[in-house]
Amino acid sequence: RATFGDEENDLGRLVENCMMDLLDELDALGTKTAKADLTLAIVEMCRVAQGSVFDDIAASIATHTGSINKQRSTKAGLFATSPGQSSTVASNPTSERFRLAASRALNLYAMDKGNEAGELLCSRLLDLTKDDPIGESAGPRACVWSILTLVKSVCYESANLFGGPKRVGPVPENLEDEYTSLTLSRRQQAVRSSGLAFDVERMFVEKVIVYPHPSEMVDFQRNSVVALLLKVAFKALIENARNVRFSVNGYRQFLVDLEFLKFMIPHYVEDEVLENLLTEAVKCAKERCHNSAMLNEDTEEINQARAAVRDFMAVNDGEEGILNRISIPDEEGD
Repeated sequence: RATFGDEENDLGRLVENCMMDLLDELDALGTKTAKADLTLAIVEMCRVAQGSVFDDIAASIATHTGSINKQRSTKAGLFATSPGQSSTVASNPTSERFRLAASRALNLYAMDKGNEAGELLCSRLLDLTKDDPIGESAGPRACVWSILTLVKSVCYESANLFGGPKRVGPVPENLEDEYTSLTLSRRQQAVRSSGLAFDVERMFVEKVIVYPHPSEMVDFQRNSVVALLLKVAFKALIENARNVRFSVNGYRQFLVDLEFLKFMIPHYVEDEVLENLLTEAVKCAKERCHNSAMLNEDTEEINQARAAVRDFMAVNDGEEGILNRISIPDEEGD
């Protein structure tokens, strides 16, 4: 005799088989965006499913009783947890399961994009081990600036799904040098950054939570999606940089790459942790530089890298330039 549990298991297997068939069809298409689009579609279905169910129930009750459901306010947001929202909706298991499913799917989407960006960032790290003189840097490498095209596409997809602006603000106008007078205390601290002090400083970076817990509810906003993407990519860069033996010129090219990313990040996302992760990556690279005694003071090395970034941006400005490919236009960003 069939029980409710057996019927539920049969339904689960049916859904799983249908999803596997759908994934096989998406693989047959051979497009990279097919699965990402499916993931975002699942996120949106989970977000609206709970609202549809409760709206139908509330409308049915109101129709048959002639009353209005005053406890639920549509202005509170679909998954709002503010005091203004109905406690019945916020604490309802069905609501929480839909919201958690949407959160997990969105996290998987952001982490998958982050892994893709991390693979790009780390794809040519071994080139920075060569002792051959590279000369003056021509700017960030293609494997570095190309991840910003990925970030740009995620900004568009997330903003189209959740609403809101597609960017934080315009591309910063100027990349100023880091003056010695402003960094004297930092340089003095660098001399003392050894032993316990250095370990404590690194400990804070290592304690950064990159991969969210499955039960953690994500903010359904563009900023949180892009921030998670970049955290995953930068964490991968740090771990891979610890396994590379940088040459002097390789380290300087790495510094140019990361100064460019630091400059561009505020255009897409607002998160202080991202710059800290990139700073940690630079420290790892300097530790792994096999002839670091030939390097100049940190301030001078940074300013040389920023000068290379400024030259790169000047050359690649304009409608056909790289900056136009990676930046979000004014009329669409705000």
